[in-house]
Amino acid sequence: MESGVGLILIAVAAIVGGVAGFIIARLRSRDDDRDAKLLNLQKEYDEYRANVRNHFIETVSAIGRIDEQQRKLYQSVAQGVTELCQPDKGDDDYFIEQTMQTLGQLEPPKKDQKNLSESS
Repeated sequence: MESGVGLILIAVAAIVGGVAGFIIARLRSRDDDRDAKLLNLQKEYDEYRANVRNHFIETVSAIGRIDEQQRKLYQSVAQGVTELCQPDKGDDDYFIEQTMQTLGQLEPPKKDQKNLSESS
């Protein structure tokens, strides 16, 4: 009879061991899936950050080009007013005054502000 109890204990131990092994294997599988998902999310996040960085670099570059164009336009108008309207003769005082007021509302880029105020 003792050998029957021993066999039952061995069978129960084998079943418990099998169930425990199955549970551990499932948990490891879940961990592997979770790790793969985390790596995928990290990769997506890194790509997103790179895209945002590139976008801001392009935006700053575009703003720089716009600033340069505004500076050239401002210089051209200021030069045209002083050279073409001949402010010394007083013929176009109203036009010159209105143009300079309009230009005064536009703040010239800082590096050229001194040059423009000297030519006015």
